[in-house]
Amino acid sequence: MSNKKLKLFSRKTSDSMDAEPSERTSLITRFYDPAVKAHDSHGRSLEDLLDWGDQMLERSHNYIQILFPLPEGSPFNIEAPIITREVFDAFRTRGELRNGLRKSFIRLLDFYGFEIVDESSPLKKIAAEDKVEIEGQAEDDQAQEATEADATDTGMATPPNETEQTEVAAPTPSEDQNPASATEQVTGPGSGDPKLSEQTEQTEQTEQTVATPEATTEPQPNGEASEVEEKNEAEEKISEAAEQEREAAAPPPPPKKLPSLLGGILVVRADHWQKAFKNWAIRFDHNHLRITRILRCLRVLGLQEESEAFYTALKEVFNDPAIHINERSMLYWRKAVRAPLHIAPDGERIAWLKRWEDEQEAAQQSSKDALV
Repeated sequence: MSNKKLKLFSRKTSDSMDAEPSERTSLITRFYDPAVKAHDSHGRSLEDLLDWGDQMLERSHNYIQILFPLPEGSPFNIEAPIITREVFDAFRTRGELRNGLRKSFIRLLDFYGFEIVDESSPLKKIAAEDKVEIEGQAEDDQAQEATEADATDTGMATPPNETEQTEVAAPTPSEDQNPASATEQVTGPGSGDPKLSEQTEQTEQTEQTVATPEATTEPQPNGEASEVEEKNEAEEKISEAAEQEREAAAPPPPPKKLPSLLGGILVVRADHWQKAFKNWAIRFDHNHLRITRILRCLRVLGLQEESEAFYTALKEVFNDPAIHINERSMLYWRKAVRAPLHIAPDGERIAWLKRWEDEQEAAQQSSKDALV
């Protein structure tokens, strides 16, 4: 970095500590104010940037600073707007500004292959999925009951097995049919002819034997029927055991969705996570710096839970054995969420944020003293 740029960067960083409100810094508030909808230095509104496709978000490098500003200057963009105490107080007191920031967060989550679910309980989404499945099963059961009811009304109740279906469905021989064909069609026990009933029973056994691949093509005597069934069951068990062994030997696929929980905020992998992760879930990538900025910005401007939930999701990805992200990036993400608010991940300290933290600590102590 040249000396000129270094001086400009140092001056902007110093200004961010005790800056007076200026047109440049207040641009953040006006940009996120839905009543103003100010444009950034490139003439783009919040809606314009949120409508960008993933390729534009990946290739452009001068939008992230307005969507997720910081209280410290950027060495990569000396024109980046900076959070001052005025901007800080505005976001922490005005819900519409935080809602705009949340929209930016949701858009970038989608870009990185995540989604956010704002629910009071993480089990609510799972319960909703179970409800859909249960309702679908109930609809199937109702349809089956309706079918059975219609069959009962027409005298054609659903047969419990194939043999009974053959018996019920047997037509009554007409006068036009010859005796031989009539004899072949009568299958019910009410035929009155013992020889005919015996012949029909043998015919049914033969048909069942042919329909069963494991059985022989010859009719099985009644004494051997149980042996065939036992053989079939044994083969099915062997097949199931082999399938279980194959599943156990195969490496488990990475989880499609793994929740990150904090209070009512739930961040999960989206359906397109495998495609999106290719852009950033690698050892080194410029998006790691963007993620650090997002985590810190959310925390500074009042979206603490969103920052925590995103960090937990990132930690799960970092621990995924199939993904390799360098430890330095994870360290910066951790500092962005865990370090005192006035200390940036790179160690820079913001004086006015330190004073604000001291004020908060003093107020909390006063409240405790009042309760004693």
